[in-house]
Amino acid sequence: MARVFMKTFWFIRHAESLSNAGFPTETPHAIGLSEKGLGQAEALARQWRTVPDLIVVSRYTRS
Repeated sequence: MARVFMKTFWFIRHAESLSNAGFPTETPHAIGLSEKGLGQAEALARQWRTVPDLIVVSRYTRS
């Protein structure tokens, strides 16, 4: 009998960015995370129990 291996995919939107928090931006690709967003990102990172095989991100700084 053949074994079936399932892949797990997580689609994660960036945490709160400075523009989400109301700060203006002229360069959307370069806007970073707010303090709250940094905390959200760190909290998410602590939830991982295994090392991902692959992480794909956009060119945006906040990703």
